[in-house]
Amino acid sequence: MKTPAIVAIVVAATAVASYGGYRYAMHRMMAPQPPAAVSTDRKVLYWYDPMVPQQKFDKPGKSPFMDMQLVPKYADEGGDEGKVTISPRVTQNLGIRTAAATLGSLEPRMEAVGSVGWN
Repeated sequence: MKTPAIVAIVVAATAVASYGGYRYAMHRMMAPQPPAAVSTDRKVLYWYDPMVPQQKFDKPGKSPFMDMQLVPKYADEGGDEGKVTISPRVTQNLGIRTAAATLGSLEPRMEAVGSVGWN
């Protein structure tokens, strides 16, 4: 008679503890993040939202567009408009190979792998 009551209490306590842990984790994930620390040795030109880089702001904070932290644009950063860069890690993972472009003609021969079957 006491065993079913004890089992019910243990199950209820486990359920309450699980729900409390879930709510605590969700609260921690949704808590606002403090703004990124600004290094004082570099001059910040302006702050911008990475999703809307055309809009510039004069101080750090949250973006009104995407609710993201604004990112600083420093004076010593080179202008990267018109450049495409790929990190070395992504290059390695994708197996990207590069070669210098040269002027020449292509061979008219083409090789392909296939199989022939009887219909």
